[in-house]
Amino acid sequence: ESGNFLENSFGRLVGQQIVLILAPDQEIDRFEGLAPLLTQMTQEVPLNLKNIILSIFDEDRIKQLVYLTRLPIGHINQGQAWPIQETRQFGLLGQTKLDGTARLLGTEIRDGHTLYQIQISGEVRNSSSPNLTPAQPYILSSGTFLGTARFDWDLGQYAESILTIDLDVDFNSALTRHESQPGDIHVTQKYATKLLEVETLEGGTP
Repeated sequence: ESGNFLENSFGRLVGQQIVLILAPDQEIDRFEGLAPLLTQMTQEVPLNLKNIILSIFDEDRIKQLVYLTRLPIGHINQGQAWPIQETRQFGLLGQTKLDGTARLLGTEIRDGHTLYQIQISGEVRNSSSPNLTPAQPYILSSGTFLGTARFDWDLGQYAESILTIDLDVDFNSALTRHESQPGDIHVTQKYATKLLEVETLEGGTP
């Protein structure tokens, strides 16, 4: 039953697109198209499953997808790697740690811009943060992330990226599971982002 609800809900994502308006510092200023898409996805879905969907696609979660990893200061050589060590909020899973590596694969010129080709990979783990909620319904057992991105050196923004996150999630055995609530599950999330255009605001700020 849970699988049917989730299949119908996620099926409504096919062919949909949301737009994120970024400021020059890569902070997201606003979303376009997310709220109506979430409303459509959660129609006639039980509350416990609705919370799972909203935790995957809430604004904070999507903001984290746009911010991939900062580049090291100074010149970067082909093959150079730098660590990714961050703590992020993963919806119902609470605080999680990203422990991985970013590596410069090479550069290319596109439309007169220099693009850095970057590979990103690593593991997703439970955080030992004291803010972890003891009664959270799902607990991360293990996880990985893998992706590629192109950073536009001239714009100082990521031009595009594809990121896949695989998570093995266990239901918290200390809680009572409702019959319509999934038990232990494997989640694969694949996200593609693309910089569509750069606008100049009043005052000449891009």
